[in-house]
Order: sequence, then structure tokens, then C-alpha cells
Amino acid sequence: MLEKHYTVPKSRKLYYGNQVDYTGYSSGIVSVYIKLNNGEINSLYLHVEPDALHVACTCGMPDGQLCLHAYIGLYNIAWAHSIDLKPFYQPGYNSDEKVQNKFLDVQVTKNRIYNKPRPMFGRLFRPIVGFEDFEGLSLGEPLPEQHCVMEGNRQVIAFCIGYGEILNMLGQLPVLIACQAQTSRDNTSLISYKELGEPIENIDSQSIGPRQLVLMEKAAEMRSLLVAFGKSTYDRNEPKHRAIKSTLVILWEEVMQLILFEPFTYAFRPVKVLYQKGKLKWFSKHEIRPCRFSVERPVLYFILKHHNDHFSLAAALSVNGVELKFEYKTQLFVVEQDTHCHYLMDSVEADDLLNWMNECNNRLTILNEHFAEFHHTFLKNLSEYCRVYFITPGTGKKSIYQLDQMAIYAQ
Repeated sequence: MLEKHYTVPKSRKLYYGNQVDYTGYSSGIVSVYIKLNNGEINSLYLHVEPDALHVACTCGMPDGQLCLHAYIGLYNIAWAHSIDLKPFYQPGYNSDEKVQNKFLDVQVTKNRIYNKPRPMFGRLFRPIVGFEDFEGLSLGEPLPEQHCVMEGNRQVIAFCIGYGEILNMLGQLPVLIACQAQTSRDNTSLISYKELGEPIENIDSQSIGPRQLVLMEKAAEMRSLLVAFGKSTYDRNEPKHRAIKSTLVILWEEVMQLILFEPFTYAFRPVKVLYQKGKLKWFSKHEIRPCRFSVERPVLYFILKHHNDHFSLAAALSVNGVELKFEYKTQLFVVEQDTHCHYLMDSVEADDLLNWMNECNNRLTILNEHFAEFHHTFLKNLSEYCRVYFITPGTGKKSIYQLDQMAIYAQ
């Protein structure tokens, strides 16, 4: 790209011995100190737009063309420092020092400029480009609007939901694991576990009912699917990964109708679920804990709020019209805060969207002056997919979002 704007010097000596240091970032301008190997000292000032990079140099750039200082500086930034300038497009968020310090965490060293939204604001909406990495998400079809005493020390069949806790429990797709377990002496808990093998040992085959046989078949189907998936972590931008996740949703829907009636259900949560020769590489009781399942499917919705100079948008879930507060989120499931009950999400699209929100503190931030574009490029489609509620400032009243109600705030 640089070659289109500057005649490339033939001598390679020109590229060696130059000093390029970052000196600041303020009001959308990246300041760069450059000292060429011939002793010339200048400063570059870079301003990033979605489709353009504006460059100024203290040499004045004679003839209005890219100067040698700018060429060498940009060459070093691209090849030596490997800096991506796209994140420096932050219109409105860097209008002055006070606003910049509020929304952005900026740290400058000689070799790098760290420029990220502050975690409390999640993702920042930027005109023209929208939200970072939202392109891989799709909303899909609109979501629904509504919200006898036995002896102990015996061998039993138990079922576990298994997922690794790596990457905040979003790195692995959940799998059903059929296991053979031994009850405690008083029959109140399980004291040992192992993955169910063939043949099943020390369990009367007549005591295994048709429901458990179906669950064992589903567990085998999921295991085959995940073994074929390999060691990859889930990537919503990969069509193959989304196809596997869609298949898992169907299998889990069938499982949820049956597993509710099982007396022994658990969650297996190691750092990562690993397979070797088609079986679990390890299955430790220290990483197994009791859990429950629900046939209720959480409904995804969004809450829009206004905060003086900006808006915020957050995702939420409800079950039977009541907000569902969840302790943690894994792929396809949310786990309720108090009961540790696992709820299967309604669809791959809703699950990916909620995960995308939670990756950045479950918050989107939009400046008042950006709201009209935010509505037309993002919120309009979202509100057609699921419910979006607006919380009226001062009163706390919740109402269904409508654009015409925002005029008095988006100024």
C-alpha cells in the first residue's frame, strides 16, 4: 500500500538504523517520534478513519505528497512494531482528554500503544464499522416473545454434562457422559465414578430401563461428534463448528426430556475434556459435582439504558417471565445462581449472541450522537429478533423499545 503513495528507495541502507518511537495518543491523533539514520528528526501525526489514514509530518510534506519520514515511520509501524491501527478509530470517545480517559484505557510506551475500551463499557459502538467482530454472528429466526429403600454401596448408572472450564467455560461444547458409579453406604451420594464401558460390569442389565438406554445412545452420539471435532475450541465464525453445535442442540433437546427423571445427574468440569482412543482421557471424581436440569428454555432479551452522554445495552434471560440470574455460562447452557440448575439455550444464534455479550462485561456503549446510526445498523435488527426494553431514566419504568421515544435522549 505504501508503494502507491511513495517511490520506494532502491537503497536498503535507508531502512536500517532508524528510530521510531510512540510519544502519545490524544484526541484521535497518534504521535510518533522519528529519527532517520542521517540524523533528521521529525514528528508524525496519524489520524485513522475507517477507509483512510491521514498522515502529517513536521517537515510540512513538500508538494503535498508522502515524505520520506512518513514512509519510514509507517514502514516501521507495519513491519517492526506490527501495530494494527484500526482500533485507533474511536470517533467521539477521544474527542478530548476527559472523554478519552472515561471510555478508553490508553497506555503509551516507545514500542507500543495500548488502546482498549475500559471493561465497564464493554464494546464501544463506532459509526460505519459498528461493533468489533460482530460479523460472525447471525440472529436467525425471531425468538418466542414469552417470556422404596435400597441397600447402599451399589452400582448405578449416572449421567454427567461434561465441559472444560478453559476460556471461561466457552472453549468446549458440552457433551453427555454416561458413567457407572457406586453409591455411598447410606445411599445419599456417589463415591466413585468411571465412564460407562462395554460390557457393563456389576449391574443387572434388567435394571437398566429403556430411558437410560436412549440416554446412553445419545451420550455415544455426542462423544463421536466431539471426538471428530478434535481438540479445537469452538469458533462461532467457523461454519463447521456452528453445524456441530446445531446438531448438539438437537441431541440435547432429546436428552432434556429424559434426564429429568434420572436420580443421579452431575456436572463434570475439568480444565478441559480430553479424549484418547474415543474415550475420556481422565475422569476424576474431584471434578464432578451434583447438578440439576430444567426443560424450561431461557428467553433472551435486552435492556437499553440512558446515562447522560451515552446509552448502554445489556443482555438478560428470563424463564416463565422471571429474570434468570445465572452463576456462569458455558456453551449452550446457563447455570442458575442459587440452584445450579442447567438450562439449555433456545438456539445456537441466541447462545452465540449471549456469549458475545458476556465476552465484554455484557455491555455495549453508544454515545448519544451515534444512536441514530446504531439503531439503523444494529438495534433495529436486534429488536426484530428479540425483545428490547428501555428503562426510563428517573422512574425505572420498563417499556418496549421504540425509536421515536429516544429523540429527547439522543442529542
